[in-house]
Amino acid sequence: MEKGNLILNYLTKFTHYRDELGSVRITVFEDDMVNLALLGLPKSWNNYWDSVNGREKLQYWEQMWLDLVQEEF
Repeated sequence: MEKGNLILNYLTKFTHYRDELGSVRITVFEDDMVNLALLGLPKSWNNYWDSVNGREKLQYWEQMWLDLVQEEF
């Protein structure tokens, strides 16, 4: 995530790139989307990253999207 970028813009880019890959028949699995998005978060989001990675089951993309956007505002 670029400095000064809003979480909503960051997640929207991820979704756009997933859709672009899908248009050429490359499937990006939901758990990969979650992991990649978490890896790109700035250090200020480390507590959230730890909470998601500490769960027994990885969070769904839609739920992570909602959580991150709500946290930002």
